[in-house]
Amino acid sequence: MKRFLVIFLCLIICANSAYSFSLFKKKNAKSVEQTEQKSGYEGSLPDITKDFEQQRREAAAKALPKNYNTDMEQDALTKIPINNPKYVEVIMKKNTPSSFILDLRDIINVLEKLKTTIDTQKNTQFFNSQVANLINNVNYFQEKYYGKKEYQELIGHDSLIRICANARELAILNTRQQLFKQYIPSEEYAYSPQNITAQLNDLSKDIGDIIILLKNADK
Repeated sequence: MKRFLVIFLCLIICANSAYSFSLFKKKNAKSVEQTEQKSGYEGSLPDITKDFEQQRREAAAKALPKNYNTDMEQDALTKIPINNPKYVEVIMKKNTPSSFILDLRDIINVLEKLKTTIDTQKNTQFFNSQVANLINNVNYFQEKYYGKKEYQELIGHDSLIRICANARELAILNTRQQLFKQYIPSEEYAYSPQNITAQLNDLSKDIGDIIILLKNADK
């Protein structure tokens, strides 16, 4: 009988221990759950979906179109003659001058240099180089535009040809005078310094007149 009582008491003790342990686990789990629920920010979070949507639309608007060919654009840019001053002038100006006007300006520039050479009494070699430059430019201009309307309407184009011829003859005369002056008789007036100086002055005056006419045509 005593043995039976001992066994019965042991069973009661074990049952109480198991129940106590189970109750402890439930309380511990409930405590952890309450701690987790109470930790962190308990207020309402802002709605940022609208901001992300706005950024997505802006990025899509800036994106290149599907048919955009970067190689084609690059090839087109490399073919632009950015080192050509006439091309740059055409791009930069709204009122684009014609090639006729651009070439006419080149001639005006050469004429002004030749006139300065005469007026400052540069040496014969420098004068001859300026005359050769003028003749080359006028010949190119005449061959390019002869027979065209703008050339025929250019006031002074005949005078321009005459000035080139006079400048050439004077360059030859001046060169001969410098080379053979010790052999030229004193009575030979054509080669005298006085005659050459007088002809240079006349040429300078004619050049000044033609420059005015050509600049009026450029307006």
